[in-house]
Amino acid sequence: AINFHRNKRIKNTIKTELTEIEGIGPKTAQKLLSHFRSIKKIKEANKKELQAVVNKRVAEKIENHFQ
Repeated sequence: AINFHRNKRIKNTIKTELTEIEGIGPKTAQKLLSHFRSIKKIKEANKKELQAVVNKRVAEKIENHFQ
């Protein structure tokens, strides 16, 4: 029962604007947030900075979404 509730809380906390982008799941969103620390910094990042964390295709999707 405890693990069920922990897992349920974890799933709810990872919902961000990033997970609304097609092709970005909770793990990728968590990786980006761990590196950049905020959605604002991710929005301000250029493609090269994003590619340091994720692959080229995902970096392009993020950049297009926030433009």
